Amino acid sequence: MTRLSAWFTAARRRTVYRVANAGLALAVAYQLVDGDKSALWLLLVNAALGIADANVPNADDTQESPAA
Repeated sequence: MTRLSAWFTAARRRTVYRVANAGLALAVAYQLVDGDKSALWLLLVNAALGIADANVPNADDTQESPAA
């Protein structure tokens, strides 16, 4: 495992996806992204990051259940 992949845990990836999504919304609000195309960019990024975020395992998914 490389250093980058060891640092880029599931929780950190999820955080990066959510922060990037919020960052794009701010870029639209401050008109850093063209207003005519802002809805298209938001839809595209929300779709891509939403799928990525949904496919990152939760901490509950990665823990093994205790033996009964």
